Amino acid sequence: MEKSENASNIHSSRDISCVSVIIPVYNAEPYLRQCLDSVINQTLSDIEIICINDGSTDNSLSILEEYTQKDSRIKVITKENGGNAAPARNLGLKMAQGDYLLFLDSDDFLEVNMLECLVNRAKECEADVVLCNSYGYDDRISRKFNANWILKSEYLPDKEIFCYKDYPQKIFQISAGYVWNKLYRRKFLGKYNLKFQNIKIVDDVYFVFMYMVLANKISIIDKRLINYRISTNTSQTAARGNYPDSYYLPYIELKKSLIEFGVFNEVKQSFVNDAAELIRKSYYRIVSFEKLKYYHDKCKNEIFRELDILGQPQDFFYDKNIYLWYRQVMENSVEELLFKASKQYGITDEFDITAVLRFKFPCELIQRDSKIILCGRGNMGKYYYVQVLFSGYCEVVSWLKNPEQMENIDYDKILIAYVSDELVSKAKKRLLELGVPEEKIISRS
Repeated sequence: MEKSENASNIHSSRDISCVSVIIPVYNAEPYLRQCLDSVINQTLSDIEIICINDGSTDNSLSILEEYTQKDSRIKVITKENGGNAAPARNLGLKMAQGDYLLFLDSDDFLEVNMLECLVNRAKECEADVVLCNSYGYDDRISRKFNANWILKSEYLPDKEIFCYKDYPQKIFQISAGYVWNKLYRRKFLGKYNLKFQNIKIVDDVYFVFMYMVLANKISIIDKRLINYRISTNTSQTAARGNYPDSYYLPYIELKKSLIEFGVFNEVKQSFVNDAAELIRKSYYRIVSFEKLKYYHDKCKNEIFRELDILGQPQDFFYDKNIYLWYRQVMENSVEELLFKASKQYGITDEFDITAVLRFKFPCELIQRDSKIILCGRGNMGKYYYVQVLFSGYCEVVSWLKNPEQMENIDYDKILIAYVSDELVSKAKKRLLELGVPEEKIISRS
C-alpha cells in the first residue's frame, strides 16, 4: 500500500527503521514536557515512545496522558515505584518493538535530529550500537555546556567501525557508562538477554559495558545530540552519596560475566581503571562520616581485592591520582586521612574535621580537569580545597578571599565558597560587575 506523503511520514521514503524510545518517569513534572517535546518533534518520525510511569506522586501521569492525546506514538504504562529506574527500563525493554532502542531519562532532552543521525549511522555501518556525544544542561541558569566526560576525546578510536578486540585496554574508557547516549540494535540485544541491574544508583553500568564487549560492530558520532540535565531535584545525582555500595556492585557482576565469556584477561586493565575511577568518585560524594568510614574500610578490606585493584602497580593506572588515592586508602584509616587533611590545610577545630564531608565539593557542576578560581577562604573554602587536592579532580589556579582580588589568569570557572546566601549573592553581583561571564560563576545556592 502506498504511504501518505504528509508530515508524519516525511521519512518513510527512506525506509528508516523504527526506534523504540524508552522513558522511565518518576516525579518529573517540571521537565517532562521538554523531554517529550524533544522526542515527538524528532526529524525521524517512525518511532514508538514507551513511557513507564514509575509510581509518580506529582502530575507526571497527567502530563503523559495529555501527550497521548497529542501523539498516538506515545504509550503509557503505570507501575508501582521500583525504587530505581532499572525495573521500569527492563519493562520498557520487554515491550519494545523497534529495530533500535534508545533509553532516555525524563529530565533530559534530545537534539532535534538525534534519532535520524544515529539510525542512519547504524544502518550505514550495520552497527550493533552507535554512540554520540552530549551537552550538559545547567538547570539553574538554563544553559548548555560541553559534557566532555560523556564521550572521552582522548580515547576515541581512529576506526569508524570497531569492537572491543581493537581496543581491549581502553574499551571502558571510550564513553561513560550511561545508557542514554547510545542507540542499540534490539535483535542483537535479544541474543544475550541483558537486563538493567536492580540497584539504587548506576543501574545502567553493567548493561552498557557488557553490551560494549559483546557488540561486533560499534560506531561513534562525535556530535552532541543529547542534553544531560544537572542540578535537578528529580535526578538520581542528588542522592548518589547515600548509596556508595551501588558504585562497585556493577563491576562485581561485570567481572563475573566477562570471565564467563572468556574475555576478562583481555580487558582487565580497562576494567580496573574504570572501576577504580567510579569508586573513587563515589568515595568523595559521601557526606556522612559513618558512611565514609564504612565504605573506606570496605574498599580496603574487600572491594579492591574483588575488583583486582589490589596489588596493581602505578603504571597500570591511566590516572596517577587514582593510584595515589587507592594507596592512601590502603595505608590509612579514614580518621587518619581526615586528621592529615585538617592539619595540613590549617583546619584545627576538632569538630570541623568531619565538616570536610559536610561541605562536599560540587563536582557535578564542574568538569573534571577544569581550572577553577576558589572565592572564599573560610571553612567552606578550606574544605573545598582539601577535597580538590586529595581527589585531583580539577586544579585550583587561584584562591581568593573576596572577588576584589581577581587576577588576570586563565580559568574555566569561579567557585564561590560562602555558606551565607547573602554573601554568595554579593559575591556574584561583584563578579558580574568585574566582567565575569555569568556562566563561569558556580555556587551551591
